[in-house]
Amino acid sequence: FDPRGLFSTELPKDGRSMAEHCKEDPADCGLYKLTGGGFFSSAGSIEMRSVSSAYGTIEIETKPFSKKGDDLVIDEDDHRAVPPFEDGATLDGEWVSTFASSGMTATSSGSVASSHTLTLHSNGTFERTGWSGASMTNEIAGSRSGVTTSGNRPGASGRYTLSGYRLDLTDASGKTESLSIFEPDKASDGLLVINGSNYLKDDGQ
Repeated sequence: FDPRGLFSTELPKDGRSMAEHCKEDPADCGLYKLTGGGFFSSAGSIEMRSVSSAYGTIEIETKPFSKKGDDLVIDEDDHRAVPPFEDGATLDGEWVSTFASSGMTATSSGSVASSHTLTLHSNGTFERTGWSGASMTNEIAGSRSGVTTSGNRPGASGRYTLSGYRLDLTDASGKTESLSIFEPDKASDGLLVINGSNYLKDDGQ
């Protein structure tokens, strides 16, 4: 939720603001308004307007709303507040994100896999490594062909900064990449969500 009346079902990626994210990905976003409640209480309901189809149809929903400390209860569903990182905060450890997918049709099959590792140190430095691979086979008229590819992502290192829900990685050449980041588990860095991908902490390092 944005104080200016915007909401999004996805955390803005690449360090974008809420307004920038909603301009680029309007299907994730909408407008909200709090109504009801008294002078000494929170609003009693929330009105949410969002685009519900590719044709620009606007859907308006009004749901019961209340606050439970920093958390929200919307239509009897609990929504836990995820705190931002303090400016200049640091982390220490190695986090790994993996992805794998496969599929097949009557005449072809394929699979892809990737792994990305991000190491953050308490002194503000980082290292990144990763690899990806894919394989595909195709069979036409009894003839089978296939291809397999794999490669390592070029390693990178440099300095990082944390602020709010933003992670800035500045490599040795001075180039900075901005990513979204948050810790979904309260008071635990065992899982980081970075630019929408889950990174699990490797406790065996």
